[in-house]
Amino acid sequence: MVRPLNFNRNNMKVSEEITAPTENKGRKVKLEMKQDSGRQNQFKIYPAATMYGLTAGLLMGVYLIILQMFEMDSSISLKFLKYLILIGVLGWGLHRYRQQNTNGTFFANGIRLGALATLISAATLIVINILVSLVMPEWAFNKFNLAIDSPGTFLITSGAIFFEVLVFGMVSTFIWLQYLKNRIRTEE
Repeated sequence: MVRPLNFNRNNMKVSEEITAPTENKGRKVKLEMKQDSGRQNQFKIYPAATMYGLTAGLLMGVYLIILQMFEMDSSISLKFLKYLILIGVLGWGLHRYRQQNTNGTFFANGIRLGALATLISAATLIVINILVSLVMPEWAFNKFNLAIDSPGTFLITSGAIFFEVLVFGMVSTFIWLQYLKNRIRTEE
């Protein structure tokens, strides 16, 4: 005699089979995780990466412009703080993505999300640097204490900033992914 008992709650399906005592098989409990396919489609990686990248790039650009305006651009530690903005925005985006994605593709798609957001933020920062150097050349972002007085120094400075943002963004993406990897969204 077999009695199936099915119970559905919070996307978890529990089915229990109880066998007759003469068969001496005991009790079997089977747990199956069922993915909610509607939830996966709510979070789009490319638009989200664009939004987070633009947000991080604009905030870092505004921060660097403020440093240039108040002539505090020679402090390396103050310039380094712009990466806290990038780390925070990436963490926010990856955390939101983790809440939507609880399956095994989180890590691979999280790398994609972080890399695209980092690339977009680096490009946004360079575009801001170009615009600022056209409007107010003395406020252009400098690097290695090079004065932006020629196209060559502008390219060196912009390239260094671009690759620095890429490196810091990817390192912080991997750190956030390791932190969020085993965290599953809590049900309300």
